[in-house]
Amino acid sequence: MLSKRGEKVKTLASAVICALLWPAFAFAAPAPAAKPASSLRTDEQKTLYVLGIWLAQKVDVFGLSAEDLKYVQMGLKDATLSQKPQVEPEVYGPKINELAQGRIKARADKEKARSQVFLEKTAKEAGAQKTASGLVYFEVKAGTGAAPAAADTVKAYYKGTLVDGTVFDASAKHGSGPMEFALDSVIPCWTEGIQKMRVGGKAELVCPPDIAYGDRGTSGIPGGAALIFEVELADVVKKAPAPEPKAFLEQAAKEAGAQKTGSGLIYKELKAGTGPSPKLTDTIKAHYHGTLLDGTVFDSSVQKGTPAEFPLQGVIKCWQEGLAKMKVGGKAKLVCPASIAYGEQGRPGIPGGATLVFEVELLDIVKK
Repeated sequence: MLSKRGEKVKTLASAVICALLWPAFAFAAPAPAAKPASSLRTDEQKTLYVLGIWLAQKVDVFGLSAEDLKYVQMGLKDATLSQKPQVEPEVYGPKINELAQGRIKARADKEKARSQVFLEKTAKEAGAQKTASGLVYFEVKAGTGAAPAAADTVKAYYKGTLVDGTVFDASAKHGSGPMEFALDSVIPCWTEGIQKMRVGGKAELVCPPDIAYGDRGTSGIPGGAALIFEVELADVVKKAPAPEPKAFLEQAAKEAGAQKTGSGLIYKELKAGTGPSPKLTDTIKAHYHGTLLDGTVFDSSVQKGTPAEFPLQGVIKCWQEGLAKMKVGGKAKLVCPASIAYGEQGRPGIPGGATLVFEVELLDIVKK
């Protein structure tokens, strides 16, 4: 420990509905109950019970009370049993987004008020450096190595907590070594705070919600929450300039064993599998390691130490096409042009227009 302080309804409503259809691997497992309910005797009953937990997590944005839950259960029952709706869905469906936004704001306002008290108190502590953005920075140990710039990639150990001390993430959860990330792809608090450090140094970053995850929050982090990070800067990673995507794709297509398809996917088998090949409607289990053209790792189940399970219909087109070429037990490299990856918009950690490289090991087909 580095110190003792620890987005007819195509808006949020459709996002919530989509979330309800997402596979179970997308939710965080709840804390186990001390003792299962006595009525849960069979595996199917227990699985259905966990389905209820999963559904609850997917609508957590509404902050449902016990009273609210009665009406949600009425709608779920009527729809499931094909009974006539008691209200007009076409009238009240569009109000889902309004309800969600209102409750998000109310919860965020409450959390921000609590965070503001904490931030004001923290900024007065000995050694605190408060910047114009609202970041409160504490140097715990001075580093003696290089200081990173905003465009650099760094390696760091970290632990993130809420103001009540709840740990929501830590580098130790993803392996024993430091995590590697580009400073221009993380929250503004980190981009600013880590630039104040030097390799070998340790610091505490106290982040107001405006430069963290804002009013919306994210998994494990309430909207409006101030965050505390304990960070040890292990290294500044100097990378060679990334090759131009066109040149990279041309070179990759010339590699021995590479196959270029009509979509632009470049597929190279690294290890032949002996099991069945998945179909688009299948759910599969796989290990993967994804990098940008400069070698930056943007996601990796290998680094996390746990394989991913997902429906092929729910992933990028490059994966849908590439994994259909594989057999269980096999391993392949997929070079994905932006047009069949994340396009011109990109996503967190992946710039718009980026060509991506994946090494994928198909472990199993878990659902057909």
